[in-house]
Formats: sequence, structure tokens, C-alpha cells
Amino acid sequence: SVMGAGDECATAIPLTLTAARTTVTGTTATASPSVGSCDTGNDLWFVFRLTQRERVFLNTYGSAFDTLLALTTGCGAIVPACTNDSCSGVQTEIVQTLDPGTYYVLLDGRGTASGSYTLNIEHLPVAQDGTARALGAGASTMTGSTALPGNGLVNGTCGGVSTSSEHSFFWTTCPGGTGGTFTGTTCVAGTVYDTIVYLRSGGTGTDIACNDDGSSVACGEPASEITGTVP
Repeated sequence: SVMGAGDECATAIPLTLTAARTTVTGTTATASPSVGSCDTGNDLWFVFRLTQRERVFLNTYGSAFDTLLALTTGCGAIVPACTNDSCSGVQTEIVQTLDPGTYYVLLDGRGTASGSYTLNIEHLPVAQDGTARALGAGASTMTGSTALPGNGLVNGTCGGVSTSSEHSFFWTTCPGGTGGTFTGTTCVAGTVYDTIVYLRSGGTGTDIACNDDGSSVACGEPASEITGTVP
């Protein structure tokens, strides 16, 4: 029989990345098991490319069967350890900081499970120092320095092109989270330069909130402050 697109790594289905979330849907019911797959069931391969260092969020939320995911940098018989069951459910997510390059995604079923799938991918540039620091729910204080070589990778809508390094922070939640109000401020002791702070949606690729120079009396230049609603 003739193999379809994505049946093997060599025929991986391209994922076109935009600023917003990329979502592809289909079924693995008509696919075939591939060499080096996660399990014995039908599976599909996808491929995407990055032009700069980014934080990548892959998940199968919305799929109708128990899914597995694997992420690799090339086609071969051996697939890295597969990820299974995230957020107390049978769907799967992978979150990694990746260098520029080409990456392959294997979407498989647990055992012989197959059916309708949803594959989501979001990506955001990370700080010039290559780090991506996670924020938990509740209040927290993050410290560090942006006195690093190289220009910034990302820019807020309320400021000019970044000509200095930046720090990136990430707040991720499982599906069904209630969201809430997100606030951030550099109006604290130790802020020694003119800052810009913004909150960007991975789903839309646009800013939810952006501020250059806080609006309150206590928070004028050089500090900044934001408040935004996270859906």
C-alpha cells in the first residue's frame, strides 16, 4: 500500500508557525505504525522549523483518544522517550526551550489507541541569555540582570525596538484553568534602568498588556507596571 503524508518521519507533515497558536486536526485511524514509534498503534509525524531560540509548547488537548508525543531533531529508528498523560488526563504536552533548527513531532496512541487528534503548538522567543523562567500561581518576585551581550529578541507594543537583552517568564496552566488577573511591576527597589513590561498571549501572539513607565505616582519612569486578564 502507498503510505500517506506523515506515516513516516521522512514524509512528516509541515507545521506552519505564526505568531498565534497553530492547530492541526485529523485522524490517526487511517495511518500506520511507523518505525521507532512510541507504541504499537497508528501514528503520524509532523515537522516545524525555528529561526531563533524559542520556548515551544506542544500538546494534544482536544484529541479523542489516549495520546503520546515525542520530539526529535531528525529522522531515525530511535525516538526519544515519549511523553504520556499530562495535567491528570490522557492527553499530552511537551514544553521545551529549543535552539534554531528543524524538529520532528511524533503523535502516537497509547497501545493501539487511535482516532481524531488535535495538535496545538505555541512558540515564544526566550531571553537573550537563553533562559525561560516559570512563574507559579500567586505572588512571586523575580530578580536578575539584562546586562548581557546582544540585542533583544522580542518587543512590546508600547515600546521601541529592543536594543538590549531581556528576561522572559512563562506562566502555563492545564486546560480548564480559570485564568484570572495577572499583574506585574518593576516598581521595586533595585530597578536601575528604564524598563518595559508586557504580557503576551501564546494563543494569539499579541500583547494582553504593555507598559513603559508606570502610571501611578510611585511608579513613573524608569519603572513599569501592567495588569491584564488571562483567559
